[in-house]
Amino acid sequence: MVFLNINYYIRLLSLFVVMFFSLNLSANNNLDVFVVKAISDKVILPGTKIISGSLNKNTINISACNGEYEPTSLIMRANYNISSVSVEVSDLKSINNVISSSNVDIKIVKVWYQGGGAWESRNLYKYKEKKLIPELLLNDEMLVKVDTVNKENYLRVKSSAGNKYIHISKKGNLEKPLLHTLTGLNVQDSDKLQSFNLARNENKQLWLTFNVPKNSINGLYKGVIKFKDKNGAVIKELNIQLNVLPFLLAKPSLIYSIYYRGKLNHKSPTVSSEFKNKKQLMAELLNMKNHGVTNPSIYQSLSDIRLLEEYLLIRDQLLMNDGVLYYLGIMTYPNKYKTLKNLGKMTSQIVNIAKKHNITTVYVYGIDEAKDEKLKQQYDAWKVVHESGAKIFVAGYKGTSRHVGHSLDALVFAGPPDAVEINMIHQYGNKIFSYNNPQSGPENPLVFRRNYGVVLWKNNYDGAMPYAYQHSFGSAWNDVDHKKFRDHNFTYPAVDGVIDTIAWEGFREGVDDVRYINTLENIIKKAETLPEVTALSTLDAKEYLADLKNGKIDDLDEMRSSLITHILNIHALLD
Repeated sequence: MVFLNINYYIRLLSLFVVMFFSLNLSANNNLDVFVVKAISDKVILPGTKIISGSLNKNTINISACNGEYEPTSLIMRANYNISSVSVEVSDLKSINNVISSSNVDIKIVKVWYQGGGAWESRNLYKYKEKKLIPELLLNDEMLVKVDTVNKENYLRVKSSAGNKYIHISKKGNLEKPLLHTLTGLNVQDSDKLQSFNLARNENKQLWLTFNVPKNSINGLYKGVIKFKDKNGAVIKELNIQLNVLPFLLAKPSLIYSIYYRGKLNHKSPTVSSEFKNKKQLMAELLNMKNHGVTNPSIYQSLSDIRLLEEYLLIRDQLLMNDGVLYYLGIMTYPNKYKTLKNLGKMTSQIVNIAKKHNITTVYVYGIDEAKDEKLKQQYDAWKVVHESGAKIFVAGYKGTSRHVGHSLDALVFAGPPDAVEINMIHQYGNKIFSYNNPQSGPENPLVFRRNYGVVLWKNNYDGAMPYAYQHSFGSAWNDVDHKKFRDHNFTYPAVDGVIDTIAWEGFREGVDDVRYINTLENIIKKAETLPEVTALSTLDAKEYLADLKNGKIDDLDEMRSSLITHILNIHALLD
């Protein structure tokens, strides 16, 4: 009798085990999670067909150096509605070391309606219909509600009565920025990833950024990412493999700047591109630094010296004053300062202020995008600026160097590379930066990675200065309320910080592509100085760089992988 009871319980336990694993298998089969390229020109919408055979469904593989930020992306797709999905990442562990899970940032890629030029153009007037497009990187996707029937966006803002949603996609005919007060547009994302819902047969895109801490020990780190339902049950699990590379990335040989319109204003800060309080300013400057921009331009006026000094002190604290100041608080428009003597005094004033912050070179701005006679009108003003100890930089077009190349110290060249203009500015011993290739505005991350990364290296640019970090043409959060342009936003302003976009992440990957190229160039030079390392050992790498310089580049991820391989091959010889 006892024997029969034991057999009964064994059979019952076996049945329970089978049912348990069957339920878990069923849950996993009901949810697909695909690993996809983060920086891609493919528009992924909720209804986009995902070709599973071409994507990795099992493991997230990342290679990165100390101090590097490296993105990847996941597409989730369920065959039934799942509410309140949460995501949990483990610590990443090697044999003897650990990278905390706090170094893995996860955001939801928010799909919303933007102007008809979305993904490809900053222009609004050429397009009639709004377009559904992925752009924002949010911790709480409910910050923005999207009405797909009427093609409208609604933004959650805080008020004295609590949270409410306001309409932010009403078409308009504005000509100037809307300077929302912090209480008038109190927009704040959550400080960590919130749970989200999965709709049946619709894609949900997640964006993962791995930040390898400085001084991490190289090697393979492993972990897992788990997706849980509202009851805490695991409905999907993926492996993570992070390969921390055994070399340090070089600083980029290019100067990475950006037009940054934000000005410090304690009395009247805004949720716009224009006026910031200290918290907003620090958050945005740190965000730029973490995306590779170490020297953004400054628009802060000379009218309040204390504010300008405070602004520069904040940059000191963030280690962003690297000896050069690109200053738009002075511009050389004719008669702007009544007399050239006044222009000289103001130039000397900013030069002296800059010296207090270890800035030895100040650039003053010319007439923006001037041509022909307008360029020549500045000769006398530019002479005064030079005599007062500063240099001149300005955005311009093809032919600018022919007119004023001898006195223009840095041309911020609009459009695709032009070999004649690049060579001419260099013949004068001056610098050329890339701009408007494109302006910020289009959401496509690949175009910013390519055009502000390897394309600049291939064409011998000195740096990048895209326009702009933010420019609110109407409301910063309404893309269709201006009469002509979409907002130029790499990021979006908030009352307490900054909200990133996929285009801005693409820009950072372009900076890192240049850093990998420079790292390979540097290690080749080092190897060639050592007698025990033969020239033959660097030949393949030099040929690869030559081909990269002169050939077409189809796949930037493949390029990055090849650069890493060449660096590792030479690195092994130097150990």
